[in-house]
Amino acid sequence: MTTEKIEWRIDPAGILDVDELVKISQPYSRLIHPLFLGPAGVEGYIDQIRVARHPNSGDIIGYCHALRVWDNEERTLSYLEYIRQVPGRLRNVVMHDLRVGAFIGQIIGPPKTGIQRMFVEDLKQEYDIIWGWLSVKSPVLPFYRDVCGFEVDPNEYKFFNAVKGDFSTFQFLKWEK
Repeated sequence: MTTEKIEWRIDPAGILDVDELVKISQPYSRLIHPLFLGPAGVEGYIDQIRVARHPNSGDIIGYCHALRVWDNEERTLSYLEYIRQVPGRLRNVVMHDLRVGAFIGQIIGPPKTGIQRMFVEDLKQEYDIIWGWLSVKSPVLPFYRDVCGFEVDPNEYKFFNAVKGDFSTFQFLKWEK
């Protein structure tokens, strides 16, 4: 994989991208929710996924799953509660903010390609507020804080992580225009 600076093209994902998204998720299987390791889960959230494509070949190199959260819909609430296991108080903060916002579910792509930053910058253009929920052990936590300007809630939330079958400690992130 090249590390040269490429201006990836960001597009909404479509149903024809599902198999490729499942394929590029596999190397990250220990880091992402199993929902995104099979076609049924990816199809269920395809309307919330953006892909990074090579500008010449059109090949998908990565993707971003970001939920729109200004509409307080049951689907978004369920995702935050049951899939991401965000505590109730924090879900209420996200869902009752009146600004046009997004919650980053995950960003998948090879390191040193600039994809994560491109996706975050793309989201910043569209949304007034962006939230995230990351493990305190996540190697990308400093990236969100130091490079992308997210505030990191100093509180740490320990919970039984059903995906890992063990306890995890997470922190809440927020970026505002």
